Amino acid sequence: MGSNNQGQLGINEPNVDSKCSPVLVRGLLDCAPVRVSCGTSHSLVQSRTGDVYAWGNNEFGQCGITAKGEQTHVTNVYQPSLVNFDDYYRPNIKQVSAGGSHSGFVDDIGRLFMCG
Repeated sequence: MGSNNQGQLGINEPNVDSKCSPVLVRGLLDCAPVRVSCGTSHSLVQSRTGDVYAWGNNEFGQCGITAKGEQTHVTNVYQPSLVNFDDYYRPNIKQVSAGGSHSGFVDDIGRLFMCG
């Protein structure tokens, strides 16, 4: 529940500005979330398998989501989208942290990844 003007709820309804009661994030039904972190206008979820999903305001790239086949980021992400750690062989993420306009991820061997 709350504001959805930048996709903060992750419900894939760009024309809905807000919800006044809890809504199910259907895009995460099969991912087995174990951790969630919410920034100012974006959210991160770590799955049991070490994948990370992000949605919400991505103005500065804080969701780590780029347009398909491009290097530029998408401004608003309206549904949980898999964060792609392109340059690294499948990091097993163990910790996520969403800040104001940035995000941090720590993998199972202690590497820190940042975006935003």
